[in-house]
Amino acid sequence: MKKLFLSFIAMSLTSMVVASCVTADNWQQLVGKVDAPLENKYLQWGPNKTATFEQKSSEECIGTYKIWYPADMAQHPGKKYPMVVLVNGTGWTHDKYPYIFQHLASWGFIAAGNMDKSSGNGKSSALTLDFMLKENQRKGSLFYGHVDTNNIGVAGHSQGGAGVFNAITAWQNSYVYKAAYSQSPTHLQLAIDALKFSYNITKVNIPIAIMCMSDTKGILHDADDGKGNRICDIKDMRKMKKDIRSRHPQNTVILARIANPDKDHGANLRESEPYLVAWMRYYLMGDKEAGTCFFGQNPEILHNSRWQDVDLK
Repeated sequence: MKKLFLSFIAMSLTSMVVASCVTADNWQQLVGKVDAPLENKYLQWGPNKTATFEQKSSEECIGTYKIWYPADMAQHPGKKYPMVVLVNGTGWTHDKYPYIFQHLASWGFIAAGNMDKSSGNGKSSALTLDFMLKENQRKGSLFYGHVDTNNIGVAGHSQGGAGVFNAITAWQNSYVYKAAYSQSPTHLQLAIDALKFSYNITKVNIPIAIMCMSDTKGILHDADDGKGNRICDIKDMRKMKKDIRSRHPQNTVILARIANPDKDHGANLRESEPYLVAWMRYYLMGDKEAGTCFFGQNPEILHNSRWQDVDLK
């Protein structure tokens, strides 16, 4: 009976997100009205036109690498661009949410993805990072000399949100990452029981934002129903922060939840995208204006009605 229940949970992790038909044309409309000026700014498309590159991989978990980047990159030999590796949610591949990659590229990032449908252990993220680092050094590569290796971040949603923890802690190239952004990361016990991977949150030692929902409906809601049927509720988020700080007391860890209870788990992928852009622009580009979303005397997110349970300390 337990195996059947866990199988149902694993399938639900996929179906809850895939069920929403989201495209580059409508994802901002689905987010809806955003009053906070900077969040609204980063909700819009950035100033860069974008292009894509694909390459098949011999690694089964990868399938195909797909990379989004500013379209005029080739016109600027030697210009370096910060990069964000994106970690797929359960059952997802890069072609399920291309608007996220495109959005990041429009704001000046190289955004790297793959087709791994079970990304939680971090292997596919490590392989994607290695692939791009090699392309950066390979003469004749489209990306030769273009990856800013000092400014690389990683982000992911659901299983991918938990996969972020492994990407930055569990692999030989984990040290390369400078900043991380985890969206509704799968609860540790659910990851172990249903998805067959684990993570050690205490090893996280780079700035990280953990952004979740407040939905309390359905079998995979983000709030704890006392039966373990949750992704990541506020108690889990606070424990994650406490556990990270227990080993790395000075590490930057921020927490926030979307306030609208009608926005479900799957919606977090797009709902927290504007602040993903801001987070990465601050840490990977040194964009001080983007940083005021979270830091300074009057951080925008603190008085943004779209967000609650904000913890920036």
